[in-house]
Amino acid sequence: MEHYYAAREPFTPSVNRPLGHGSVYVAEESDAYMVATDTSGRLCWNSNRIDDVPLVCIASEKAPAEYFEMLREQGISWIAVGEERIDLNRAMETLYSRFRVRRLALLGGGHINGGFLEAGLIDEVSLLLAPGIDGRKGGISLFDGIGDASRIPVPLRLEHVERLDNDVLWLRYRTIR
Repeated sequence: MEHYYAAREPFTPSVNRPLGHGSVYVAEESDAYMVATDTSGRLCWNSNRIDDVPLVCIASEKAPAEYFEMLREQGISWIAVGEERIDLNRAMETLYSRFRVRRLALLGGGHINGGFLEAGLIDEVSLLLAPGIDGRKGGISLFDGIGDASRIPVPLRLEHVERLDNDVLWLRYRTIR
């Protein structure tokens, strides 16, 4: 979301006072939403919609109160949940109860994907395997950032394989709990 949809300049509060409590603001009711996670409240937006779908920002309670006011003024819905980092379980409960979100496609990078994995919030993994190799140093994996070295890998069950154009493979897995 940051790379493709957020404004280039980050949000800079004039007074860096954290919100300090959980809160929700629903700017618009819809059948679908684009959801962005922004732990510290840094992302600015050019619009309250992405691909003509209302935007919802999820941040932690440490994000500046001014950030949430800026979102409200732009007509952007938000969820503030978790003291130091976003509490993903509570955020998903809020998306379900206040925004009626029943299904969520996670299109994040390795760290947000790893956070959802660590929170036990992934029930399906859909991968497009492209015919190319990128071995550059410092790349983040598909799921990254879980600090518990004793954590066992989440087992998956293959549900679907399909060959697409240009030798791309589409693999769908279900998590086994």
